[in-house]
Amino acid sequence: MSQKLGAFLAIMAVILIGYAMIRGNPEMHTSSAADLRPTIPADALKASEGQPAPDFTYFTIDGDEVRLSEYRGEKSLVLYFWETADSQCRSELPALRDFYKENHDSVEIIAITSERLRNIENIRSVVTGEVLPFKVLHDHDGSIAELFPHTMIPFTVYIDSNGTVIKMASGYNNDVIEDIRITLGTG
Repeated sequence: MSQKLGAFLAIMAVILIGYAMIRGNPEMHTSSAADLRPTIPADALKASEGQPAPDFTYFTIDGDEVRLSEYRGEKSLVLYFWETADSQCRSELPALRDFYKENHDSVEIIAITSERLRNIENIRSVVTGEVLPFKVLHDHDGSIAELFPHTMIPFTVYIDSNGTVIKMASGYNNDVIEDIRITLGTG
């Protein structure tokens, strides 16, 4: 009986050591979307019009890193908070796609979904189906949404090329592209 117990303990020790090595070494495993957390400076304030946009670093659904402050001095930004199941959000996506194709040199669009219950594959399916050329983030824990507080979607944040929040707008806008052009002075 003691041999069996000794063998069992040895096997468990090997399993636990192996698990600890894999957990402790990120190169030994691949991260899922649920493992990713946005990097937000500790002193970040919530967004407000006329103030610098709070910075964050996060990953797109394709794994590319996005740092909001990297666009300062380069491009105006549109942060578009949406959900895959919301028909109003989905109806604005084709217009945003077409606008981006024509204006990507001067305006960057970053679509952010904070859906906690939808997995990354559902979001990818919508992005692929709509052929969205801009960056899409899955803010699964709501950290980015907390920086840009809103009570309804779609929610659009307009940031000028200096990194200042010019306007924040909640709800469906049947002329979102004209709003972008007027607010950011593009196209």
